[in-house]
Amino acid sequence: MLELKLSRISTLGIALSVALVIPGLLAAPRLATLHMGLVGLGAGLLFPTAMYVTFTGSLKSGLPRRGVEAAVPLASVLLAAASLPLYLAGHPGWRASAVGGLLFLALHSWLQARGWRRREPWLVLLYPPLAGAAGLACGCGVVESMLRVGLFYAAPMVVVVSLLTVSRNYGVDPSRPWVYSPLALNAVSLVLAVAGYSWYPIVSGLGLLLYFAVLRIWRAPSLVARGLRVGGPGGGALVYMGASHLSSLASQLLWLASLDVLSMVHVVYIGFVGVHIFLHAPLMLPQVVRVRLAKVYVPPLPPMLLAMAALARPWLPDVSYALMVASLALLLVQFRPLGLVGRG
Repeated sequence: MLELKLSRISTLGIALSVALVIPGLLAAPRLATLHMGLVGLGAGLLFPTAMYVTFTGSLKSGLPRRGVEAAVPLASVLLAAASLPLYLAGHPGWRASAVGGLLFLALHSWLQARGWRRREPWLVLLYPPLAGAAGLACGCGVVESMLRVGLFYAAPMVVVVSLLTVSRNYGVDPSRPWVYSPLALNAVSLVLAVAGYSWYPIVSGLGLLLYFAVLRIWRAPSLVARGLRVGGPGGGALVYMGASHLSSLASQLLWLASLDVLSMVHVVYIGFVGVHIFLHAPLMLPQVVRVRLAKVYVPPLPPMLLAMAALARPWLPDVSYALMVASLALLLVQFRPLGLVGRG
């Protein structure tokens, strides 16, 4: 019988996504189609899928999974990964592979939520993969497909993970159902998208702004101030968290402007999903891939520069690209690997 630790499955997906996203970023200035596929499917689909496998599993237990509970998450990651070479080969099957991966991820999330004993509503765990699958199942073009991956999968996943993990730092009780109201707006946007209304991204963007309101973002400055007073790694983490959320909010105000589809893609991927990956990765990656990281939280330049890249993208794409590369370089310096902490 198949037996696997979820962290091993996630490590496979993370390694593949990083190996594809980096050349995808380098391809951005000249090879738009290659860039769109490697970053959109690597950072928007495969990396979140790999992280979500372990995140949802950790809510149940850290024990190895056997049989179906091992095969389902493995199939999810492998199908998500297979969508990239299919896309690069110009094969239309990339969409079916991606949708299949998301459906397996939803099944995995349900398997982990069985016997849920937490106060938080477990159904929210199923929304990101199911919404992502529904949004991507359309026959729309590549750019809009990547927008839908970001709006209906990666962004809702960020919302769910953040509300379940860090919202208490802002005094938010994640067991209250109203806390997940941003997902309701996202669901309305999904219905509009399926029905063919072109303005559905605006509704999704309003849902992301509602997320910051639910998070009580106005408490972020006091969180930063408290972190500076406390000092040390704990205080630095609070500073980094507050600065990340404030930076992401600033970039998401672009949803109130008139943007073309390509600009929307970059606003959600860079300013929302990317900044939150920068926020959560230093906390979650060591637990998943068993690598000890240096944790230099202050100054919180990586998420701030990445948010600035999102703000600059609609009007100054070259400046945006330079800021994005600088933010990634600083992230790799401030949270550089220091060695293994054990076998995953």
